[in-house]
Amino acid sequence: MDINDPMLQDRMLLLAEEAFAAADEVYGMEDAEAWGESFTIPASAVSEDCSDYVAAGCCLRTLAAERQRLSGARRLSSFRAPLVEILSPDNPETTKLQQLADEGMRVFVDPLFAPNSSLGVQPPLRLKYLATKSAVNRLLYTNFHQKGLAIVLPRSLVESGQDKERFHVSPLSWAPKTGTPKGRPIGDCSDGGKGALPLNSTHAKLACDAAWGTIKHPTIADISNMVDHFLHQSSLEYPGERVVLWKMDLKGAYTLLSFCAEDVPLMGSELTDGLIMFFLCGIFGWTGTPACFQVVTRAIAHELITRLRGKVKVYVDDIFGVTRQCDLDYDLGITTTVCETMLGPDAVEVTKTEVGPRLGVIGYEIDLELRLVAVAHKNVLKALHGFLSTNVDAPTTVKALQRLASWASRYGEICRYMRPYVGALYAAYTGRKTMGTFPIPAAARISILLFRVLLSLTSVLERQFTRALGSFQPTSPQWIVEFDASLLWCWNPVVPTRTRGL
Repeated sequence: MDINDPMLQDRMLLLAEEAFAAADEVYGMEDAEAWGESFTIPASAVSEDCSDYVAAGCCLRTLAAERQRLSGARRLSSFRAPLVEILSPDNPETTKLQQLADEGMRVFVDPLFAPNSSLGVQPPLRLKYLATKSAVNRLLYTNFHQKGLAIVLPRSLVESGQDKERFHVSPLSWAPKTGTPKGRPIGDCSDGGKGALPLNSTHAKLACDAAWGTIKHPTIADISNMVDHFLHQSSLEYPGERVVLWKMDLKGAYTLLSFCAEDVPLMGSELTDGLIMFFLCGIFGWTGTPACFQVVTRAIAHELITRLRGKVKVYVDDIFGVTRQCDLDYDLGITTTVCETMLGPDAVEVTKTEVGPRLGVIGYEIDLELRLVAVAHKNVLKALHGFLSTNVDAPTTVKALQRLASWASRYGEICRYMRPYVGALYAAYTGRKTMGTFPIPAAARISILLFRVLLSLTSVLERQFTRALGSFQPTSPQWIVEFDASLLWCWNPVVPTRTRGL
């Protein structure tokens, strides 16, 4: 490789231009509000919910239970076949999954928690929400209320009913989403308002982990090793057979789970026009949703591992597999059947199913033909833009360096040449306060300049600057370097592992 090669430099320049062009495609709050087209929650929808609320004795828990019954046939619930009739007898998640189906997700709270309505506390509407209210309201109405997964009521009505001191509201916000102006709505369950404890707390997180189990995601090393091992076994047992990768997504992910009807009054978020939306299903922003959904993830993984002809890993709602071409239809069919039988007839996002010799998975790409693991192209562009747009001669912030260090650490797993320069980025902000700016240390400046080049090379010279598929397999060292030192000298013998300890 000649870094002065004009053709190589041209390719790197084009990649940099692509990175800045991709960054320019990020939509802002004005774009989201325009996309929302001045949407407001239809008065007819609010009127219907009000009528049902009054008919339920002005009790949210009663209304929530009825709404969940109506949607139960389409999702994980006790209104569908018992899971013992669906899952394998040895599936270790059957009991927990049946509990989620029967009772829903319990909202564990701090022992000192009190609903903010009982304290007279009302978190103010966030400025980001107010600036994007049309988009957020439209998304929440379409994705939740129209699907029977939320209830919308005037605050004044709730305050006059049985739930007047039992309901809790968490503020809404908005975040951009790559490639679309609408962005995504965010619920902040870590904010209960001034003077009130939030839903999210250390106690709540520990209680959820105790109830549902701790989260353990497969890593890119786990997935790469799975694929590499399958390729090796397939070549021995079925020489000449074509192997393919595939992936499948669950539709709606967290929304496939329901909250316990008793706890629905705690899952409110205030909208404009004096309305409150109470969520009946899992949402992003509540600390317990990931732990609850891990039960689903583990249950699906167990079923697929025992039933498929190929191999599979499940990362939250993403299912990634490798199989022989002749077994592809079988494995896809079994996966769809398992997911839909367990979670409902619309549980699979069919339009997102992909098959091929090269696929993206958890931010990386695995290529069967080149036998390599690379950083996903869109992630290369995002990180490259971040490093290129950092002025190494200007003061920076802790947050900015944390972002660079995170990229460096993550992608250093793929491009091993990056590894020696990651530490300088972490050291640059260690011990500093999060507020204020400071000069970038010399070592960190050098690292930033090197990462600009190395990130580019992972794309333009992919074979040389990514990682071989089989390199994730654990191996034993042949040599060990041992250091011993005094104040005056250092001794470092190189010892073969077979003689170590003699």
